[in-house]
Amino acid sequence: MLKMGESPERRTFAPVIGNLAKTGRMDEAMQFISHLLKRGIPLDVMTYSILIDGLFKTERIDEAIALYHYMLTEGYQPDVFVYSCLIAGFCKARQLEQANALLREMSMVGIKPNLVTYVPILDSLCKEGFLDRAMEVYEEMNDKGIFPDTITFNILINRFCIEDRWQEAKDMLNNMWNLGIRPDVVTFNSIIHGCCKRGRVNDALDVMSFMFEVGELPDVYTCNIVMDGLSKEGRMNEAMQLVTYLLKSGNCLDFLTYGILISGLCKSNRVDEAASIYNYMLCIGCEPNVVIYTCLIDGLCKTGNINDAKVLVNEMILRETKIDLVTCNVFIDALCKQGLLDEAWKIYEEMLGKGICPDVFTFNIFIRNFCRHGRHEDAKALISEMLDRGIKPNTATISGLASGLHKSAVTDHTIDSLRGVAGM
Repeated sequence: MLKMGESPERRTFAPVIGNLAKTGRMDEAMQFISHLLKRGIPLDVMTYSILIDGLFKTERIDEAIALYHYMLTEGYQPDVFVYSCLIAGFCKARQLEQANALLREMSMVGIKPNLVTYVPILDSLCKEGFLDRAMEVYEEMNDKGIFPDTITFNILINRFCIEDRWQEAKDMLNNMWNLGIRPDVVTFNSIIHGCCKRGRVNDALDVMSFMFEVGELPDVYTCNIVMDGLSKEGRMNEAMQLVTYLLKSGNCLDFLTYGILISGLCKSNRVDEAASIYNYMLCIGCEPNVVIYTCLIDGLCKTGNINDAKVLVNEMILRETKIDLVTCNVFIDALCKQGLLDEAWKIYEEMLGKGICPDVFTFNIFIRNFCRHGRHEDAKALISEMLDRGIKPNTATISGLASGLHKSAVTDHTIDSLRGVAGM
């Protein structure tokens, strides 16, 4: 239409610009605007707000600010939508001072902020840990007759739970009910997560029961939080009941669910059940990640199933699952405990070949086991390599060395020197 020399009305091009901005195609949106301006077609305030919002969301902060200033030079007065977009953008960019400055500017020019204006400020303050300041803003909103919604309460309740300020979290939840605002699954998840973090799993289960009473069904995230808490307490039968609920309610299990279950079952010495879940994952086409492999390998090793653990390591390689340092340390430790030091050393060399750098735990495993098996020179060589790599020995390094080498030619001076390096 522009090529034909026609002058489209704003209602014609505004949806085009909005669609480009919403889909993140800001280069095309800005090119389109450039054509309009070159043809003398003015933009309106709403179009500016759409563009500013899109630029901020694509992290093109300088361009968003430049467009705002251009809008001012063109004689346009920003409205609440423009200010809200700017404030949200600055909050996303963690520039709270600029966001607050714009909020003050709104008051000076007589533009009343709304809930959309305040929510990003509350969210940013809470994420940065300024909860008391967030509560001041919340009170300011109430004083201005701007009433909170579920999202507002969720932001504050979540932060209260994170900071273990339980009474205030309960007070905020009561405020929700009193205002007739229904808590949603996000609200309950914050409370449940806080309970489990403090080891109050039974309280978390009570909250879940209350969710059913008010018709707010727990989701996968809810169940994962509680399953993790149950798993840490060894209550795997209850955790498995939650899995049954998820499957019956049509929810799909995610990687975190599988990881929690496999880890918990392995820690409870129910490795066969953990292996069954792993096989179920493969059957439904769900590719295990490195965390799941590591949990299962650790469980197999601790129950003496080294050969099965080796099979899993080989499967990781065949499936091109990236093996990390934790996996290597688990397997190396298991091999060493079985007296298979040379085989463990081969894993170590393969690990280095893949660019995986050892840490102090890797060295401690070898030093301790070399000493136990009388391979004192190998242990001393590893200490040299450890120091050459800039890895500081810790208490476990010193104790492993001291207990294993007390009958060897290593003197107390060597041990004292290592303590000095470790800052002990």
